[in-house]
Amino acid sequence: MAEALAIRSAVMYAASSNVKVLMILSDSLSLVKLLKERRLMLWQNQPSHCLTNPPSMECLSKEMSGSQSSLRRYLGAIKDTTTVSLAKVNSGYKELDIAIVKATNHVERPSKERYIRAIFMAISATRPRADVAYCIHALARRLSKTHNWAVALKTLIVIHRALREVDQTFHEEVINYSRSRSHMLNMSHFKDDSSPNAWVYSTWVRFYALFLEERLECFRVLKYDVEIDPPRTKELDTPDLLEQLPALQELLFRVLDCQPEGAAVQNHIIQLALSMV
Repeated sequence: MAEALAIRSAVMYAASSNVKVLMILSDSLSLVKLLKERRLMLWQNQPSHCLTNPPSMECLSKEMSGSQSSLRRYLGAIKDTTTVSLAKVNSGYKELDIAIVKATNHVERPSKERYIRAIFMAISATRPRADVAYCIHALARRLSKTHNWAVALKTLIVIHRALREVDQTFHEEVINYSRSRSHMLNMSHFKDDSSPNAWVYSTWVRFYALFLEERLECFRVLKYDVEIDPPRTKELDTPDLLEQLPALQELLFRVLDCQPEGAAVQNHIIQLALSMV
């Protein structure tokens, strides 16, 4: 059953993008093989009474829980592999698309630095504005289409790091993109209900997106980056200070909202993002 679901998901995902399923079928079959090995290992590791007698509801429940968790991971890997295959064939920005997918994949570990650096190269001030606009659109599309907390969080981390490490023209490009289309950081409806922990992580992802959104709003109002540039409030007269104070207060509230709770406290990717807040 798990193998059939994996193949069906891969086929549907590829078909929705108008590419030949054969391009990713070999990758899908490799993952199906892993699924079979995983299922066999789960069965072999069952308590002895589950092996000698008809399996109890307890045994079946444990096996099903482990299989579902593995299935989610493998389906995420299939989606990442498929997206990379699509980029190699259909994209005019092949290298950038591949870097974005690999920097924001479903693997529940921090992204590899070389892929993040490849994205930063594409959005530097020396690059054509069309390249920067394409990268922002690709990141926004990644956020809007995913229902996986790891993909969403790793995409937000890429954006946050870009705001900190790339020149300030990136701030302006993101603000202009949000004005002309939709607020790319609006994740108020995002949720990953694949597991109890994923639900907790989703809550933190929404708070983190709100913080980044408010950070950009502060940049728009203050005309400088509060995380990087030295404070300028002492240089302001009273009217200007009163105009900027609400934005600073709102940013402070968003920082306080980012305090993780429950399972989020021990999550390594959340801790990485929190270290930049």
